[in-house]
Amino acid sequence: MNKKGFTLVELLVYMAIIGIVVVVAGQAFSNSTEDRIRTQNMLKANAVAEQVGLLLRDDLAQMGAKSSVDINGFERYMNATISEDDSSSFDYQPGNYDKIKTLRVVNDTNGAYQRVEEVTWYVGYLKDKQGREQTENPILFRSCKTRDRRVGTQEPENCPESGNLPIQVADGVTKFKVTPATPNLSGGDKKIFPANDEGLFRMVSRSDGIKNIVPVSVSPQPDESAETVARLSGFVTNYQEHPTSNTNVAYHQVYVLESGSVSWHWYDCARIPIKKGATYEISFSMPVNEDASRMFRPGKDHFAVGIRDTRENLFEKISDVPDVLVYPPQAFEGNGVRKMRFSSNVVKDKSQGETNVCIVFTFATFSPLVGMGALTISDLKVKEIADDNYSFNPGGNNLDPKDKPFVRAFKLELQVTRNGESGEATLVAPVPSNGLKVE
Repeated sequence: MNKKGFTLVELLVYMAIIGIVVVVAGQAFSNSTEDRIRTQNMLKANAVAEQVGLLLRDDLAQMGAKSSVDINGFERYMNATISEDDSSSFDYQPGNYDKIKTLRVVNDTNGAYQRVEEVTWYVGYLKDKQGREQTENPILFRSCKTRDRRVGTQEPENCPESGNLPIQVADGVTKFKVTPATPNLSGGDKKIFPANDEGLFRMVSRSDGIKNIVPVSVSPQPDESAETVARLSGFVTNYQEHPTSNTNVAYHQVYVLESGSVSWHWYDCARIPIKKGATYEISFSMPVNEDASRMFRPGKDHFAVGIRDTRENLFEKISDVPDVLVYPPQAFEGNGVRKMRFSSNVVKDKSQGETNVCIVFTFATFSPLVGMGALTISDLKVKEIADDNYSFNPGGNNLDPKDKPFVRAFKLELQVTRNGESGEATLVAPVPSNGLKVE
């Protein structure tokens, strides 16, 4: 450069440098914007997949036959099964996209039975004006139909008896797979009750002045040594030769204590910590007794196991963990372990501290003679189930109908695409109750 300005060569070189800088900067900005958009699309896809997965998991977690009680007495119902030869609570159809139909029980806020809903999840397509399916955009649908309804309750608008129009839950679905677990579990579970190695526990009849709750005889008595067996007797019966609708139902409730504990009130029960989203199992054995307890009639007499929230001395059901009906053995072939699995998404998570619960057994007899017998409960345990120990064998898709009631979990795999970017969710959905058999 001289005192008169730039030479032509210098100006061309300068412009070339500026051009290179602009191109590089523009490309960098373009790449940054593209990466940002791709990241946003991936986040959106992941969020949709996770939200849909949680909704489907809730549907599965509520399926099956549950017990219920309200201020007017027991609502004794067993089920609405998938079909006459299938006593499970689900129907599964594998394919390029899976389809699953579940039956779930809906209670009101007081825990009283309202209805049985049939919920179906499947992938389909919208149609254009010419009636052709738009296969480039697979859509996940959810439909609901009321299968059974308590007399006097209103038909729900979002789940009518004729079935509602399928609701579009998510579009751009590139994978929808639901795999039932095989009935058996491998090891790795953690026992959390009883704390002693001998398996000793106590059971105490609730008798704290609550209306309709009647004490029942429990052996051993609260001031005796804890044992591995508890025998319950002295049940009152609600049998009436000419029943009336105004009858108050009398029932018994028994809570569980650790070995060495003495209690005359429920708030001394063994307080068992449970975590949000974790899976737990209550198991116990019931040997058959050679007495009137063999007259127990499923669907009429009531025997259920469940948990109660001990926070602030509430002793109330946790909203998403209904009691599960159990059948006492009526013959020696019925001897064996009974199990109840549960998982809650409404209790405190680990960062907030665990929620403590109490185990309860609830009994009500309506047959004329069954109350004269006794029930024996032994080998009572509570375990935290390791979800990764469920076995999800693809061959389980073709389970024999007689084995289906024993499926206790499903694996959900969902993939959603947003503007070319995919998001995935894989969840395990424990099933507390599935079908008529709770063993």
